[in-house]
Amino acid sequence: MALTAYLALHQVVVGGIGMQADVAAHTPNPVANLVQPLRTYFALFGIGRLLLTVLGKAPLSVPLSLTHGGPFPSFGPLDLRVLLPAVIVALLVVVACHQISRGRLMGLALAMFLINLIPASNLVVTPGVFVAERFLYLPFVGLGLAAAITWDSASTCFATDARVKRLGLVAVGGFIVVWGGLASERATIWKSEETISESMGQCFPWQGTWWDRVGQMNMEKGDLERAWECFERSAAIDPNDAETLGHLGAVLGRLGRWEESSLRLRRAAEMAPSNPEIRIALARALLTLGEKQAALEEARAGHALRPSLFAGHQVFATALFENGRYEEAAREFRQLLLQRPESAPLRQAYISSLSREGRLEEAEAAARDASRQIPSDPQFDLWSARLATRMGRRDQAFAALEEAKRKSGPVAVWLEKVDDLKSLRDDPRARALGAR
Repeated sequence: MALTAYLALHQVVVGGIGMQADVAAHTPNPVANLVQPLRTYFALFGIGRLLLTVLGKAPLSVPLSLTHGGPFPSFGPLDLRVLLPAVIVALLVVVACHQISRGRLMGLALAMFLINLIPASNLVVTPGVFVAERFLYLPFVGLGLAAAITWDSASTCFATDARVKRLGLVAVGGFIVVWGGLASERATIWKSEETISESMGQCFPWQGTWWDRVGQMNMEKGDLERAWECFERSAAIDPNDAETLGHLGAVLGRLGRWEESSLRLRRAAEMAPSNPEIRIALARALLTLGEKQAALEEARAGHALRPSLFAGHQVFATALFENGRYEEAAREFRQLLLQRPESAPLRQAYISSLSREGRLEEAEAAARDASRQIPSDPQFDLWSARLATRMGRRDQAFAALEEAKRKSGPVAVWLEKVDDLKSLRDDPRARALGAR
């Protein structure tokens, strides 16, 4: 009963309350951004309109704006759609208090059911954000108490009639079987967040949020094809949801479909230019497609929107490097290394930026420091050898290559293919390193 009433309120009452588009875009709960007493007023209005519609006294589809600036909308607190449910709730409270004062358990059962009406604004919620204890458990405790009290009274009255007793036992047995089946189905649906969201997506196919959530969960566990399918379903339901389009563009990028990814992300960025994750994802896609200048503009904008976003900072530094702005790139990579000094790719990017800028001494010092910080990686010994060769320090270069060889680095391949080491190829020490 409580669940039926809740679903009716959510699907019918909430669906009929109108909002401005900019308000609706920021909340799935149309009452969430209201202050009291407007919250309670609109919750009561929704219940009252539902009651009057059942009685055939009011149309159901008339929207009510939630943007009125006064303490109450123009209808006033005496509007029948507000007054009727308020009186009913007040009477129920009086009955519950009266029953409890006389020591009757039915009053406690009614009180349990009424608890979820306080505050009344919580009547209008979405399934994914309500507090279960308030909207399911406590009302069902009240209903369970009421059912137990009713059964106890009935069994006392009809204990002398064997046929009534048997009929009652059959009814209770059937109820337990049906309830057990429903409980089993619910337990299956609620076994994980993913199954919950999938179930909600099937129950409420007009809400794309659920499929977006399922897509994010599949993305986290690495099932990219399934995530793509879910994001496509969500985008088909609401093609103007920038966040979903951003997720869709991101998963397409991870699948290597960069053209499609950039199209989705461009549209998402147009709709949500203040979203740093979308701008950074678009910059990454553009870099992959070779649109370096456009990528730099997006990366700069995304980094400016949220400087603390590490991934955004890294894409910004990479975009600077790809556009030949090596001095700025080196500065940004240096800042990133302060946060993650153990990152080998960041150290290589920093050394490469310094090298491209012609700051060979600094680059060599950075390579030596990286070799100390990450001693198992021969790539930094390669960098030391390359930089030493460019500065004419052959002995130092061979010492670095010897160290790389000790770490199982492919020195022979490097000597053959790395242009910076070309001048070392005729040296007998190079042939000796390659022969080992």
